[in-house]
Amino acid sequence: MITATARLAFIREWLSLNISQLATALDVTRPTVYDWLSGERVPHADNALRIKQVYDLAREWEQMSSVPLRVSATTPIVDDKTLLSALSGPSPDVSLARAMLDRCSEEGAPTVRNEHDRALTKATIEDAERVARWLR
Repeated sequence: MITATARLAFIREWLSLNISQLATALDVTRPTVYDWLSGERVPHADNALRIKQVYDLAREWEQMSSVPLRVSATTPIVDDKTLLSALSGPSPDVSLARAMLDRCSEEGAPTVRNEHDRALTKATIEDAERVARWLR
């Protein structure tokens, strides 16, 4: 089973979110995201569900594109709304976020992928899982 830490790293990479944007999308604070990434805290059930929803969207993008989304989370995509606005708030608008990803896929959203990005993400996920195992 994939850990919350690995899911968060995957979301950050494939949806190109910084820590602040990820916190906004998950409706939590930046320190909470840092705690989850370090393995110091485990998300509560409601947060774990939200992480899964956003993770599933990131997986969908990975299947659509094979390279991370490089459209800014604050760039309007559909009806002057941004990916971040679709994901933020008390409950994410998954349908709208999915429509945005579809639009980016159809329009050939700018993407960048290089071996350094891939190696960094893999190392981040491995390090996070190693720390989580050590803390158990």
